[in-house]
Amino acid sequence: MQGARPRCGVSTLADAVRYPDAVITCGKVDGDSYLVPLPWVVFEVLSCMSGYTDRIVKVREYQAVSSIRRYVMVESGRVGLTVLERTDGADAWTSLALTGADVLRIPEAGIELPVAAFYEGLDIATAEGQA
Repeated sequence: MQGARPRCGVSTLADAVRYPDAVITCGKVDGDSYLVPLPWVVFEVLSCMSGYTDRIVKVREYQAVSSIRRYVMVESGRVGLTVLERTDGADAWTSLALTGADVLRIPEAGIELPVAAFYEGLDIATAEGQA
């Protein structure tokens, strides 16, 4: 489609660019740039095909970006989020597992969103009660 803006990317290690499913930034995106300046929070929806890349490769790459405070991995086969967070760009990630009864808190952006809201209208089983 002519004139369509490309997806916004996040520059990571060794000049690699990742295209997360969603990103919250604290910087202004220049009109023609496809790179997100100063990403704060990155969201990836996990699938069977992308699981290894999202859980291993991208964790290392996003950790190298000092402005990223949260990396939120959204399960696609069942209700649940894995949130890697840190208070400073030099810190190691701490991990938080959230279920449908929990609330995702992103204080940097003043957001509190029930995990269940990510799955509204979808027929996806909750992780509780499944083996």
